[in-house]
Amino acid sequence: MILRLAQGFGAGAEQAGSTVLMAEYAPVKRRGFFSALPFVGIQAGTLLAGLAFSALTLLPEEQFLSWGWRLPFLASVVLILVALWIRAKLEETPTFVHLEKREQTAERPRATSSPRACRASSPASACAWPRTAAPTSSSPSPSPSSPPPRSAWTAAPSPGA
Repeated sequence: MILRLAQGFGAGAEQAGSTVLMAEYAPVKRRGFFSALPFVGIQAGTLLAGLAFSALTLLPEEQFLSWGWRLPFLASVVLILVALWIRAKLEETPTFVHLEKREQTAERPRATSSPRACRASSPASACAWPRTAAPTSSSPSPSPSSPPPRSAWTAAPSPGA
């Protein structure tokens, strides 16, 4: 059961990563479509697994119970090899390369982008997420439950700026 939990957590991480990867590579006007493809892949994989299992049930019961049920697991080795080959050939996304050139990447993003890390940091500009600008006398004060308007967001300055 522990291995199945680990498998589920790994699959969830892969899902999030593949969605972000698709969104960063996709043309701006088609990002929604391309970001949905990993979810379609999950459903296609489930369908193919069902078809493979259905085909294996055509084996005589004795053969299926002795060795036939192992075939899908052995075939998954091919999928793992293909996935490793794809990862070896995969380059950073253009968005990440752009941010890296501008030195706007964090070595440990989780340690620097949480609200707790922001409050604990000495310079207030160290926060990595959008913050609201101080309201001016002409701008109405937003309600505490609603996010600030996009025009009020300020970008975090890059280190050394």
